[in-house]
Amino acid sequence: MRVKKTPKSRRPMPTGRQKLFVENYLITMNGAEAVRAAGYQTKNPRCTASELLSKPHIQEAIDKGIADRVARLHITQDFVLLKLAEIAQSSIGDYLRFDRNGVELRDMNEIPPEKIALIKELNEGEQKNIKLVMHDKISALDKLARHLGMFERHRQRQTRQSDFTRQILTDVRDRKIDPTEAALTLEAEGYPLPESLRLLLAKAEPETPSDDTGAYATISPEEMAERAKARMEAAEAQRTGFVPARAEEVRQMKEEMGGGSFQPERVSNDEKDS
Repeated sequence: MRVKKTPKSRRPMPTGRQKLFVENYLITMNGAEAVRAAGYQTKNPRCTASELLSKPHIQEAIDKGIADRVARLHITQDFVLLKLAEIAQSSIGDYLRFDRNGVELRDMNEIPPEKIALIKELNEGEQKNIKLVMHDKISALDKLARHLGMFERHRQRQTRQSDFTRQILTDVRDRKIDPTEAALTLEAEGYPLPESLRLLLAKAEPETPSDDTGAYATISPEEMAERAKARMEAAEAQRTGFVPARAEEVRQMKEEMGGGSFQPERVSNDEKDS
């Protein structure tokens, strides 16, 4: 008995208008503009573009077009990073001359061609004022940093700090730890105290009513921080066993006993029987 093979489903190819959309998208890299240029009759070009870009066969056509363009232009990641680095390292002193008479533009023959390529805009005004605009160095540095993952490590630390703090506050809410222990734990990790935890630490001590109105005093943020700090210091001192008052008591006891070690009197057997 022969088994009938199920024909493989072919992935749809872009239609004529979809091809126009892909071609215009590769030019502008703007979905709404590509929709208008392709002739779609729609009141919301952005929604139409989003719908088109979600189709796998259209996304494959765009990816192929970008790959073909990169191959033709011989553009690699190293090339892009090198150009961004040149923008980030550019200096206005390569184009202007500063002296006692003021500022003037250097002769273009003095500026290397690779430096001229870094100029974004160069205009001459009505009174022969020169307007020189360079590419944004901060933007170039930002793109380089993102490519190298510099911001990713910072984001991961922020995420860990947020998760750790959230867990500590959950333990305080569930009464697994008290606010003082929570504050000490966060301080040991080098994380700032949340405002809610500062409020719990400040309210741990009962407020005394005011003599004038009988109402309870309002806690200022500064007083709240001072109380939280004092409670943390007291808890840390108690945890480590270092209490200055106890040290003073021991010193006084030694003075009362003449500075020597304490030796209890021995009791004879007769005295014990009596």
